[in-house]
Amino acid sequence: MTRKIFYIGIIFFFLSGCKKDFFDVSPQSAISSSNIWSNDKNATMGITGIYSAFSGGGANGFYMNAIFNFTYWGPDGYNYNNKGWISEEGVDADNGDFWRSYRSNYHIIARANDAIAGLDGNTEVTPALRDRFLGEAKFFRGFAYFNLWALFGGVTILEHPINPADSYLPRNTSEETVAFIKNDFMDAIAALPVDYPDASDKGRVTKGAAQAMLGKTFLYNGEFSEAAVELEKLQHSPYNYALADNFPDIFNFLTERNSEVIFGVEAIAYPGLGGILDFEYGGRSLNSSGWSEACVSWSTVLSYTNQDGSIIDISDMPKGSDYANQYLYGLDLIPWYQNKFKDADKRLAATAIMPGSLVVGNQGITYMMNWPYSEHANDVPYPAYQLDDNSKASIPWRKYIDVGDDNPVMRQSPTNPVLIRYADVLLLWAEAKNETSGPAQEIYDALNSIRDRGNVPHVSGLTQDSLRTLIRMERFRELAGEGQLFFDVRRWRTAAGTDPIFGCNKVINDFRGERLWTKYFAEKSYLWGLPYEDILLNPNLVQNPGWEM
Repeated sequence: MTRKIFYIGIIFFFLSGCKKDFFDVSPQSAISSSNIWSNDKNATMGITGIYSAFSGGGANGFYMNAIFNFTYWGPDGYNYNNKGWISEEGVDADNGDFWRSYRSNYHIIARANDAIAGLDGNTEVTPALRDRFLGEAKFFRGFAYFNLWALFGGVTILEHPINPADSYLPRNTSEETVAFIKNDFMDAIAALPVDYPDASDKGRVTKGAAQAMLGKTFLYNGEFSEAAVELEKLQHSPYNYALADNFPDIFNFLTERNSEVIFGVEAIAYPGLGGILDFEYGGRSLNSSGWSEACVSWSTVLSYTNQDGSIIDISDMPKGSDYANQYLYGLDLIPWYQNKFKDADKRLAATAIMPGSLVVGNQGITYMMNWPYSEHANDVPYPAYQLDDNSKASIPWRKYIDVGDDNPVMRQSPTNPVLIRYADVLLLWAEAKNETSGPAQEIYDALNSIRDRGNVPHVSGLTQDSLRTLIRMERFRELAGEGQLFFDVRRWRTAAGTDPIFGCNKVINDFRGERLWTKYFAEKSYLWGLPYEDILLNPNLVQNPGWEM
């Protein structure tokens, strides 16, 4: 089986004569700064340093962890063991999530700037390779600035290697930041290939990834007509993206290089280089022996319909107070779930491990999501699926878990976290197109091609407002657990509301309907606070409203 040859080759390079931990090694650690851009081989290692900053473990591994974090901060999930800053009314800008997000992205920017400065006009590197490397560096710089802008608004633009004077630069405006991001993505589109014929280059950023991010930038900035134009390009030559026939294939390392994936974080089953989602999403019954920490919210569950399009009515859920104990309660509750959701949109079963459903775990054992766990741990033929806490009545994610014995390396998943995929692009395009000119058959065609995977009815004949709501609901059904919806509800300005689907101010209930806590999203959280330490060190930085000391 061919497995991510590019990264395996890089690991071999470091194990052969340099530091062991690839993702903690800057290019300059292996090659002197005076030689790093002096030839093709060294420049390749220099560019690889940007990828390592983007995906690596530890404090700088922001994007390996991003999906997990943004899922439990958003409306689609919650963190059972840690409410997180989003549910705390007294949070301030000294929050660790703020500075990790801020500094991790600037770490990527610093490496990209080093590469751009070293390669621009460089005659030591083969011109075609040099230009492609510049495109890769500009993509990552644009990607990092996009996320800084989406989280914090206008930020300080650094387009050259850092010098002491940069420590006192003011923030750029939101408009200036957006313009800079667009230029980086446009330069990347011009320089990057559609694909890489050499298998050892699989996993590198492509023209399509830059094209998707350019369209997404326009959309997030409310420039809908421009977003529609840019995103539509991905539906035509030279691109060949298509929806995966089997929805779960997108999130399985055995099938992850499919027509739907546009860009993801490279992961392999090796200490320090594996993905974290199998551990954070999965339970103890998997090889990962996971924490099942981020769980599925009712916002996600209730976004789905039955396959005939009808609403799934949960008003008749059995109540624990009607039973003498939890064991007797579970004997009715689990069959209720099995019956209530048996005809649900097929994407729900591929997204969440619903109570009463089956999952193949370690040693090939088939488990059932049962309640209570302790009374069913040794059931035959299906022992209860174990979350990290036996008393936890939460719905775990099925996306991104490694089933059976496919991945023997505990807590080092080889499944790539997907950051851009074609269904997301189609939904963004449909949103932009509807906002620009209202409903059209081509929008319905795109939505229906996505809905086909859930085996739910086609849609047509909607008003602009009702189509807007449908598109937003489709984003929940498709993208729950993928870290996208946190950004959606912020840009839609629904996060600070109490809508049962689109709001983040709501009671978090477990699958028995029992309250865990109340999730909180402050109006000021539409823009995060700049880290206090950076404000103190640089008097020219102006804090976002509501986050002042």
